Amino acid sequence: MIDRDRLAAKCAARDILLTPACLEQLDVYAQMLVDYNAHVNLTAITDPEGIEDKHFLDSLLFACQPEVAGSLVDVGTGAGFPGLVARIYKPDLDVTLMEPTGKRVEFLRQVCERLGFADVKLVKERAEEAARKQWREQFDLACARAVSALPQLAEFCLPLVKPGGKF
Repeated sequence: MIDRDRLAAKCAARDILLTPACLEQLDVYAQMLVDYNAHVNLTAITDPEGIEDKHFLDSLLFACQPEVAGSLVDVGTGAGFPGLVARIYKPDLDVTLMEPTGKRVEFLRQVCERLGFADVKLVKERAEEAARKQWREQFDLACARAVSALPQLAEFCLPLVKPGGKF
């Protein structure tokens, strides 16, 4: 599905080294994304190079940062960007994918099952509701991509982060 050599070269040019296992998982993920997107709208970007650049490389540029460690919540994860890609890149990362849409959560469940990520937590809930429940101040890091304007996004994410954590 993706051109592994092309993606690896783009990443290497940015000092991101991808293992063969990581490339294999990204390839499986991309194929599942395209297949599932045929009947459920996950993303408008489904061409191989678009997936490589706008989904994977973009997420890997986030994931390679040293601050991305410990426990991560990806708010409004959609099809799993950047949280699931971060988990592929950093296998020790404790990832929670938060998404209110059931069809997207089902896609993420299938991808996690296929990739052997039984430890990735899937939360079908809106962030503003989750922050009033068990998820308040539970994460070292919160991230989001294309969810809302920054002031509103801060209101969603900051209550999920532990004191001293990052958003």
